[in-house]
Amino acid sequence: METGHFYQELTRLFGEPGADVVGYLRNHLHVAQLGGYTALEIAAENELGSLLRVRGEFAEAEQLYKKALLLLDAKDADDLSYARVLINLGDVYVAWGKYSQALQVFDKAEQHLVHGPDAAYELSALCNNRSAAYRGLGQLDQARQELKRAAQLLEAVPNSEGKRAVNAINLAQALVDEGRLVEAGQVLAPALIAFETLQQGRDIHRPYALAVAGQIAGLQKRYKHAWACYQWAAQLLKEKLGDSPAVDALVREAQRMKELEYTYR
Repeated sequence: METGHFYQELTRLFGEPGADVVGYLRNHLHVAQLGGYTALEIAAENELGSLLRVRGEFAEAEQLYKKALLLLDAKDADDLSYARVLINLGDVYVAWGKYSQALQVFDKAEQHLVHGPDAAYELSALCNNRSAAYRGLGQLDQARQELKRAAQLLEAVPNSEGKRAVNAINLAQALVDEGRLVEAGQVLAPALIAFETLQQGRDIHRPYALAVAGQIAGLQKRYKHAWACYQWAAQLLKEKLGDSPAVDALVREAQRMKELEYTYR
């Protein structure tokens, strides 16, 4: 079974408010497993793992990626395909707070990538994600170096506005960690503008950008603005992926900002 139609329909669903994207992926994963369609199974596991990571369902996402890696091993897949799944698995570990484990996976992924223009996109994603792992470990110098490298790599990638916006989010987060809130806001602002139009405002990273904006505003004691950012982020993520632990966390943070606003107004 070909994966072309699978991705076409997935793209359509991503642009449709309220679409059951997770249900679509679970259904195709089941069909692929029953029929022995290895390419479709790997594609479904990879995409479903990404959405589960965003939803905060890390254990299942980890298992999906590990299964995809086993299938890639069995079919003697090319290095690029293997690296992409490893990068996504490392991203799960970052979101899960398993930063040292994430770094090990990213290092393994880089061994599968040929350094050159053909791998610039994947390497930039790897560097962005690795920077988040370094931030989690408090190694801020290394985090900045990875972000700088990611930005340099993206210069060779056409139509990379979305990736540049993600790079800006990560840099803003690094600046927040250093307490440089004004600079963080300045770095984040262009990304927030870009996400208004990327995928018609439904890019999967937009809620994260809004959450970082809320974090900055909250630390600056602009609680009303922070409340609005977290609330908007929760709404967008719920529209995209339904109820999830990640949505619940954003709602709780919005409520906390609301309470602070009424306490200090």
